Amino acid sequence: MNVISQVPHDLKQCAYKWFEGKVPDIWEAKNVLEKHKRLQWLAEGSLAYHLSRFTTPLPPVQSELDLFAEFMASNPPRLAKRRKKQ
Repeated sequence: MNVISQVPHDLKQCAYKWFEGKVPDIWEAKNVLEKHKRLQWLAEGSLAYHLSRFTTPLPPVQSELDLFAEFMASNPPRLAKRRKKQ
């Protein structure tokens, strides 16, 4: 499931900055598309797996899932406002 596609564009931009100090791997991506992909992997708990190129899938990393949940919880007014417009 693509969690990030449900996040409004302006909130994605906020996410990149929010994660800058917490997850340098997202901030250091070469372009916006790569940042988007890495943010999606973080939301799935698979960022470490994708960046390390393991051959066998690892279970979701709980700390990645928790960090993304923390970000989403810190922005509920913006998410709710966006949903009302749609």
